[in-house]
This record gives sequence, C-alpha cells and structure tokens, in this order.
Amino acid sequence: MLSGGGYYASSSSILVSDAYTLATSDARPQTVRLLYPFVSSLNSLGKNRPVLTLDGETLETELHAGSYAGGFQGAWENWPETHENPGSLNLLALDSWEGYRDLLADGTYLRRALGDFADLSHIPVTVYEFTGAWGPEANSNAGIPNPTIRVMFQLDYEKTTVLSYGFHASYYDREAGVMGKGFSIREEGERGYGIPYYLIVMGDDVEDIRCQGCATGGWDTKKTVEAGVTVTRRESDLETALRQAAGFLYQEMVESGNYFEEEPDDGFELYFGLLKEHLTAYGVLSDNGAARYDSGGIEELDVTGVARVFWLEAEVTIPAEGSVTVCAAFEKDPSFDFCCAASENKGVSGYDLVTSLGSNLAFTRQTAVLEDRGQVEIVRQNFGFDPENGITRVTLDGDQPHYYLEVRKAPAD
Repeated sequence: MLSGGGYYASSSSILVSDAYTLATSDARPQTVRLLYPFVSSLNSLGKNRPVLTLDGETLETELHAGSYAGGFQGAWENWPETHENPGSLNLLALDSWEGYRDLLADGTYLRRALGDFADLSHIPVTVYEFTGAWGPEANSNAGIPNPTIRVMFQLDYEKTTVLSYGFHASYYDREAGVMGKGFSIREEGERGYGIPYYLIVMGDDVEDIRCQGCATGGWDTKKTVEAGVTVTRRESDLETALRQAAGFLYQEMVESGNYFEEEPDDGFELYFGLLKEHLTAYGVLSDNGAARYDSGGIEELDVTGVARVFWLEAEVTIPAEGSVTVCAAFEKDPSFDFCCAASENKGVSGYDLVTSLGSNLAFTRQTAVLEDRGQVEIVRQNFGFDPENGITRVTLDGDQPHYYLEVRKAPAD
C-alpha cells in the first residue's frame, strides 16, 4: 500500500505498507529466516528503518549493513565524453533501480552484509598521541584565537603508511621524504576540546618529529607563535589503534546529532566495522584506493552519509497447512525529486517499486494499493492507478521488474 503525503500535508514522503502472506501446505510447522532489505545511510537509519510485524505483532529483528552502494568519479565528470577523466575524488551514488539490480545480482553483496567485519589486530602499528595542546592567552588578544600546531616528520613513502585522526591539514613532499599534519588548538568550550589527536604509522616508523606553533593553518604561513603539545609514542596493533580513535570520532558525531536519529544498542560496533571496511576497500589500505581518501584521515572516510542496502533479519514460524502475514511499514522519501529540472517537472517527485529484486520468494500474486488523500496528482506512472475513476488497487505483472509513480502536489481548490 502506498499512502501519499506522509505524516504531513507538506511532506514529499509516502507511507508504505509492504505486506506478504507466507503460506505452507506442509503438515508440519515451517520456521523460516526472513531478510527484509531497505536502502538508507547510517545518518538516516532512524527514519528509514522499517518496522516488521507478524500478524500485527512487532517482530524482533537483527540489523545487517551492506557496503557503500556506489562508486567514485573525477572532479570534472560533466566534461565532454571525449575527455578522459577516470578520477576518484568525488562520490558516484547509484541513481537508478538498475544500479541496485546489478549490485545484488550475484549475492556477493548480501553475503558480505551477513558476514563478520575484518579483524585488523594482526597488523602492527606505531601510534603517536598528541594531547594537551596549548597556546598563549595573548593569542586571543592578538587576533589569533586558534593557532595551529604543525607536525612535520620524515618517512619513506614506499615503506610507510600514515593514518590520522583530528588533523585537518596535510603536507606532502615525496621527493624530500617529508610529510606534515596540522590542527587548530581548540579552546575550552569548543567542540572537540580535550580530545587527543593521533598518527597511526604502519610499516617503517617515521623519524624526526617536530612540532611548531603557527599563526594559521596554511603551509605557507611563516609567522610562528608560542604553542606546544605533548607527544606520546607507543606500539600497538591496527585494530586497537583504530578502535580508540574511532571511539572519539563516534562520540563527536553522536553529540553533534550527525549519526543515528535512533541509535541502536550496538551503534558503535556497526559504525566501527563499516569504517574498517571502507578504509580497506577504498582508503589508503586498499591497493586501489580512491584519491578522495589520500590524506589518510579516518574522519574523511564516507561511512555515515552514503547510501547502502540494509537487511532486517527475523525468524518466523508458519503453522502447519496455514499462513501468516508479515508486514514492513516505513516512510519513503522520493526516489527522485527533479529538484533542478525544467519547468514541466517542477515540483514532481518520483517513487520506484521493484517486484522481485533480490528476493527468492515464489510469488503467486502481487497487488498495489494507492491510498488517495487528495493531496497529489499523478503526472506519470506505469501502475495503472486512476483515482478519479475509482481505480486505486491494481494487480502487478510478475514479469514487470520495475514500477514507477511520479506525482506533484495537487493544486488548492
């Protein structure tokens, strides 16, 4: 069932009630494992997560998260087709149902989502922790409220990989074997005050670490200020080092409201697992990493904001020679909103429905119902709805993989 208008008349979302009648002719009860897919980001999980019910009673579910459902593109993707620009500086999200069809086609994506996250404890690292950064009180009066701590060190780029947390400036000179990282000294009361900064070094250790206070974060800044920071070195493993740094990052995101509208009990473990996955698949630990993550900053990894396919897992028992009804209810934003389209599409929102994508159920019949509240008018569709003539329930064609509905807000009387 598709209900237009969401919870409010001004909403562009729709309320979806996706119901399945599961039946068996077996003389014994049948217990089945259900996996219900939906698309969301971690940031929007609280809004997009469906509620599963069995004959009207809420089911207990386990959440499984898929990988980033997209790819990467260059910074000039709109140049003429003759221009070669493979690049990987920008995200390239899936923008069609066919993209999700291809993503789920061979089952690899689902198997990863149901598996365990990688354990990186076998990788030795050297951790440099930076704490207690300070600058003179006179800086505020001199118009330098947040001077920068600049950290410079030597390394062999071929033998050393550096991850960081908290640093927002980087400098690279491969020929000279020099790298730099920088951060602004936060004052008491500012977000992030008191949180340590980390360099996580894999391979050969870095050498000749020097810390200097600078007036600004630019690498061409020559004006220095009196400032300092305490540096602590220790040996560890990548799993432990990443967990510690990610813990501070997670805390910052939760406190700022940028992660999970409704945080699950295992929110950090899910986030940490997906961070490790993104780092090893696309970051500096990947053999074919994206240029987007070349700095090695773990906070720059796109973990919480990108779209991915989730699954809700539940166990359901169908009585002998009987049936049960499983329903997923959720609010659905437009699949496409034509926000920058020409005048004929201004104000149009599009919604997609796929009939069997990723499913191994044998469907005997599928129907769609449009609950018309008089709030929208249909612009384009292939369902066959005709509310003006009372046709709000239609039988879907099992051979038709994709249905679409495009609507705009109905004009006021």
